[in-house]
Amino acid sequence: SIFFGFSYLTKPSGLLLPFFLFFFLFLYLLIKKKERISKVLIISSIPAIIIYLIASPWYFYHYKEAGTLSLTYQKGKHLLFWVYPCLSTKLGCGKRNIDAIEKVKMVSSIEFKKKNIHDVNYNPISSDGKSEYKENIKNEFIKDKIYTRIFFDLIQEMDKKELIISIIGSNIKTLLHSSIIYLFYSHDIQYENLKKIITLDKEYINIYSLIWLFSQLIIIVLRIIQIYGVLSIFDDNKKNFWLVIFLLIITLVYMISSIGIGSPRYRIPIEPILFILTILGLKKLKKKMS
Repeated sequence: SIFFGFSYLTKPSGLLLPFFLFFFLFLYLLIKKKERISKVLIISSIPAIIIYLIASPWYFYHYKEAGTLSLTYQKGKHLLFWVYPCLSTKLGCGKRNIDAIEKVKMVSSIEFKKKNIHDVNYNPISSDGKSEYKENIKNEFIKDKIYTRIFFDLIQEMDKKELIISIIGSNIKTLLHSSIIYLFYSHDIQYENLKKIITLDKEYINIYSLIWLFSQLIIIVLRIIQIYGVLSIFDDNKKNFWLVIFLLIITLVYMISSIGIGSPRYRIPIEPILFILTILGLKKLKKKMS
């Protein structure tokens, strides 16, 4: 919980962590340990207490400066300018939907005019005086609330079937895309060109696309082994049952936080979990073969 608390400070998308940890411990203590309900509730609350104690200086600081209990003022902008345009794209990002970006710019601009707010990006380092700093940070939290409200309004308007397809597609991309594509991006080699090697067109069969294809095959093999690791919880002795349930619950937290984005960068917090699931899968495979 201490380490989760520090990770929450650097990645506020871990907001759901305390609740999911509470849920896991509640089930574990109630079903596995058969503890009294009062004891279960107390122990299950410990992760949330530790995580929020670690994050509390930021919460109190923002409350003191802006009158709001929040870890960050960047949530709304992230939801509106990244998550919504990604969800507006079939199967999620990849690339954000340009029309959706223009739409949110227009809608947020109208809302800011109504509230007499200037849409200027705030940089705390460049603030000259304390009064200006306070005013700016208050302004950022007001903008954050407006961005968040607009995001949920726009999500309500979306076709629900397309929304579900986009969520599923983005999560599949998050799990299956190889991080090696970022190395190619830095050399102006586009993912769209790399994956054309699958068409067996001679134009696209080169060292870069072969490296990409090899890395993608490794990722797919690893995911199959990890699924096999998850299935290990159905072994007769069920030795790994609660371990795997814990790992899946933490994985779910970060998969929810990366909805729409579809980027392997958002997979980083669950890489250690995927590594452990690989070990469990290999152990189960070895046992079957011996």
